[in-house]
Amino acid sequence: MKKMKRFEFRVTESDWIYVKEKGLPDDGDWCLLVCDRKNGSYTYEMGGYNESSHSFYSNFGFGGMVIDDDAVVAWVKIFAGDNFLKVTDDLSER
Repeated sequence: MKKMKRFEFRVTESDWIYVKEKGLPDDGDWCLLVCDRKNGSYTYEMGGYNESSHSFYSNFGFGGMVIDDDAVVAWVKIFAGDNFLKVTDDLSER
């Protein structure tokens, strides 16, 4: 049987770090991002920060994507403090 897990990720309003107030994360940090689409709307993305290229990157098996850091409005680290992915159910045991 293939192992499957369900994950939960929780972020409260006070967890968000706004780029204009505190800057960008450390190089290599994986974050949930709020990005300005420049058309009045925003999108959520996930990526690791690459300081030398001023971008966030992710590759979930679809060829990857790059998000310029100037598009990021707010971010929160994924694997820090209470903000991390938690296994809530091991679906392979059902």
